[in-house]
Amino acid sequence: ESERDALSDDALNDLLRSHFVISTIPPTSLEDDSVAHPAQLSAQRQDSYLDPVLRALSSIRNVPTPLDELPMAVYVSSTSVYGDHGGAWVTEMSATQPDTAVARGRLVAEQEWRRALDSGNTWAPQKLMILRSAGIYGSGRNALVSLLKGRGRPQKGGLPVSRIHVDDLVSIVVALLTMERCGAYDSAFDRVDILNAADDDPAPSSAVFALADTLLATVSATTLQSRSLLLPTEAPAVNTALQPQQPRPRDARRRSKRVSNAKLRRIFGPAFLKFPSYRIGLPALLPRYRPAHA
Repeated sequence: ESERDALSDDALNDLLRSHFVISTIPPTSLEDDSVAHPAQLSAQRQDSYLDPVLRALSSIRNVPTPLDELPMAVYVSSTSVYGDHGGAWVTEMSATQPDTAVARGRLVAEQEWRRALDSGNTWAPQKLMILRSAGIYGSGRNALVSLLKGRGRPQKGGLPVSRIHVDDLVSIVVALLTMERCGAYDSAFDRVDILNAADDDPAPSSAVFALADTLLATVSATTLQSRSLLLPTEAPAVNTALQPQQPRPRDARRRSKRVSNAKLRRIFGPAFLKFPSYRIGLPALLPRYRPAHA
C-alpha cells in the first residue's frame, strides 16, 4: 500500500481544495525506548514517523490537479514534548525533552512540519502554528466517566497536571484561522510559531476525581446509593464505591510540569477560555450523566 493510498480519494481531493489544514491525528509512536530524543534518529527513520496528514500532502506532489496556495497549517501537538520539568512552569520557549514513545513521535512530527515549510513543494503551507495541547477532557472523556465506568481512582496528592477543555481547544483553533483570514495573524505570530493550549489551573488528578465524586453524589439520593447512571453512549454504569485505587507507574508519577498559558492569554485576552479550570469545566459536564430511570 502506498502512502497516497492511506487516505481515500475524497480525503485527498479535500486536501487539494483546502485553504487551511488542521492536523489532529497522532503520528506513529517511536517505540524504541533506547532513543532518548528524536534528534538521535536517522533521517530515514524519522521519515517513517511522519504525521499522517503531512504524509498525505507529500503524496500529492505529482497529482496533476492544480494546488492552490496553502496559507496556513495548524498542527495540534502535545505538551508531552516538554517531558519532565520537576513541577516547574513551562512556556513555549522551554526545552523539549520527551520521555515517552508517544511524545517522541509528536516532536518528530513537529520537526517534519517545520521542514515542510521550506521544502519548496507546491503543497507546503506558508505558515505553521504548532499548537501544543495539554490533556484534553470533555464529553465522554473526563473523571465523571472514569468513575461511572468503575476505573480506579488516582492516589491522594500527586503531581500537578495541565488540562484543556475540548471546547476551548476548538475555540483556539477557530480563533487562529479567523485571525489569518482577517489579516491579524502576522502581527501576533511568527511564520512558524508555537502556542500552548492549557487552562489556568494545573492540578493533581486526585483533586479532579474528588470533585467528580462530589458532583456525582449531588445528582440524586438514588444515584448516591447505586450509581445507576446511563453514560451518553447509553452503556450501563458500574458501581465504583469499592473500586480500589490504581496507582500509576512510578516513572509516570515522577513526570511533572505546569504548562503556562501566558502567551495565549496575552494574545486572546484573559477571559478567552470558557473553562479556565476543571472546577468550571467538570460541573458543566454533569447534566450529561442522568439517572437511568429519570
